[in-house]
This record gives sequence, C-alpha cells and structure tokens, in this order.
Amino acid sequence: ARPNFYGQRLRLNMVVDGGGDIVITPDGGINNGQTFITFNDAGDFTELVGVLNGADLEWCSTGGSATLG
Repeated sequence: ARPNFYGQRLRLNMVVDGGGDIVITPDGGINNGQTFITFNDAGDFTELVGVLNGADLEWCSTGGSATLG
C-alpha cells in the first residue's frame, strides 16, 4: 500500500532466511521508478519514508541492505 501520510516511516527486515528470497512490490513503486524490494539474507533490511511526488504519496528508501530494483 502507499503511505498514509507525508513522513510516515516503515522499516522492513528479514529475520530468518528459510532458503529463499523475499520480494515485496509496493503500490506506486519506490524512489520514483523502482518497483520491488528483495531481501536475500537474514538481517537484510530497508527503511521507507512517505514522500510527495506531485500530488501523490509514494515510498522513498532512506537506506538499508535490501536490494531495490
């Protein structure tokens, strides 16, 4: 889902690696064009913040070890 408000923060992390990757596809994308977040190993994380892109709210990554694509 898109953020509910400007400045909303969301931290996602992979706690246990069960043998595969976790891929998340947020509605509206991330960082104005990227469409997914991949967690490969336990400990991978990303932190997202809600930002305005024109009149639309979208997620922007503030950092982390997960792969954005």
